[in-house]
Amino acid sequence: MYMRSLITFVLVALCAMSALAAPPPPQATDILQVTIPKTGAIYKVGDYIPVHVKLVNGTSSEIYKKNPKIRLTIQKAVRLPLLNVRLGEVRARTLAKDGFKFLAKKEYLIKEQPTAKFRVRASFDTPRGGYVDSGRFDIKPKK
Repeated sequence: MYMRSLITFVLVALCAMSALAAPPPPQATDILQVTIPKTGAIYKVGDYIPVHVKLVNGTSSEIYKKNPKIRLTIQKAVRLPLLNVRLGEVRARTLAKDGFKFLAKKEYLIKEQPTAKFRVRASFDTPRGGYVDSGRFDIKPKK
C-alpha cells in the first residue's frame, strides 16, 4: 500500500536531483555576440549605456530569420550575483541594427559586491537558444 507512493517519491526526488545537478548551458557565441559594452569600459551613474550585438553569419543566420525577442539583463559578473535586473526585450533584428540604451542607475551599485564588475546578459529562446554575456564593465557613482 505504501510501497507504491514510496517508489514514486524516490523517483521524483532522483529526477529533481539530476535536474539541479545539470551544468548551465554554454554561451551561444556561435549565434550572437554582444560587442558593446566592452571589457574595461567605465560609466557613471546617470550615463546611458549602449548595448550592441552582432549576429554571427549576418542575415543568413537562424536568429535573423526567426527574429526572436532577446531579453537584456544587467548583472554583477560573479557566480551568484545580487543584481539581476531585467532591462527589456528587443527583437533580434532591431537590436542588431539600432542597438539598445539603458540608464545607469544608483540602485545598480550594491554595497555587498563593490568590486564585482557588471555585465549585460542577452538571452533568447530558439531551438538553439541560450545566452551571451557582454564584456565586464564598471559603473562609478556620480561625484
